[in-house]
Amino acid sequence: MVKINHELPVKLLNKFDGYNDIDFCLPVFYKNIPKYRDHFLENRNKGRLSIMDNGLFEGKIPPETELFEMLLDLNPSLFVVPDAWDNPIETYENAARWMDNKSIFNTTYFMVVMQGQYYDEVASLYEKCTSLGYEHFAINHSSRLYQSFGDSNRLINQMNGRKKLLDNLKSDGLIKDNHYIHLLGCSLPLFLYIATANNI
Repeated sequence: MVKINHELPVKLLNKFDGYNDIDFCLPVFYKNIPKYRDHFLENRNKGRLSIMDNGLFEGKIPPETELFEMLLDLNPSLFVVPDAWDNPIETYENAARWMDNKSIFNTTYFMVVMQGQYYDEVASLYEKCTSLGYEHFAINHSSRLYQSFGDSNRLINQMNGRKKLLDNLKSDGLIKDNHYIHLLGCSLPLFLYIATANNI
């Protein structure tokens, strides 16, 4: 079942529930804007599915002590553990370290973003994170890996490249039936129709 989220500006948070199946929370706003924090806390108390991001795409991941505080405060359904752009080694090290702390957040599932410049790197990271106990995975929309697909349009490469990555992970048996796959960001909205048609 496909669920959709749009990130909305603070002034439109009152429209949030009508547009979104998921509450996707950015730590930089959660920490610094009380109205934003209150909105997510209120929705979490309603039992809505909530995801707290780590902040990499916004330019800076907060210190782990701050992430710990926000996680304990919000108690989200899912947390995107810190990752590193196109770097499977650092992403795996972060994923392993956070999983060591999983018992502290026993009602929050951890999700890891698949990073790598080559398919073999991403496939290996996926397999190793599964071995760590991860069942929730995010596939970003702007990996360098996608530019190997050869179209002159960067956004089309990102759309088609992510679809090809998902197809390969499924055909190689890495994506299991019990895995939750989150499409992190969207270069072209056409991909949403492709993902829905392929039951991703």
